[in-house]
Amino acid sequence: MTTRTTSGVFVDQPTNLTIQDSVIRNNTAGTHGGGASLNYSEHVSIINSEFSGNTASTNVAGGVYLYSTISSTVTGSVFRNNTSGSNGGAISIARHATTYAHQANAITITNTTIANNSSVTYGGGIHITSDSSLVLNGSTLSDNTSARGGGVYQTNGTVTVQNTQITRNHATLYGGGYYQATGTSQIAANFRGNTAVTSGGAV
Repeated sequence: MTTRTTSGVFVDQPTNLTIQDSVIRNNTAGTHGGGASLNYSEHVSIINSEFSGNTASTNVAGGVYLYSTISSTVTGSVFRNNTSGSNGGAISIARHATTYAHQANAITITNTTIANNSSVTYGGGIHITSDSSLVLNGSTLSDNTSARGGGVYQTNGTVTVQNTQITRNHATLYGGGYYQATGTSQIAANFRGNTAVTSGGAV
């Protein structure tokens, strides 16, 4: 087991994990995953659950950190008022591309609300990096804030967005709704009322 400063739910080994009909609220972590830090899991399912008011003080994922899983699904859940001191106010998605190259970290988020979350640097709602993949379908990202990517920040990896509302997110620098630094994306979303101080109100 690896020692990290985390709070809420902490998993650090290969396992299948289901979080269902749960409320994870007002937890604080010094580094990763204020609400939950889920590392190296084989399959994670988050169903009909709420992550609210959680904080990662200095690092990533105020709500939930999904790191080097094989696959994870988030369905019918709410992420609200979570904060991160760096990246991913609600959700941060990353993988170790060498040691855990066999674990694709393929994430699917469906019918989920991600609202009023904030991060200091990247991805007020969602932060995805390190050749992970994300499918975001039938969901709402609204009123999230960050310096870059108020709604979503992507660097590397693959993102597909379908039938999703991206509204009223704000960036203090670039990309109010969505910021793509690198990687590939296919986006079919309704962008409305997003703002950025410097450029890219929507994208």
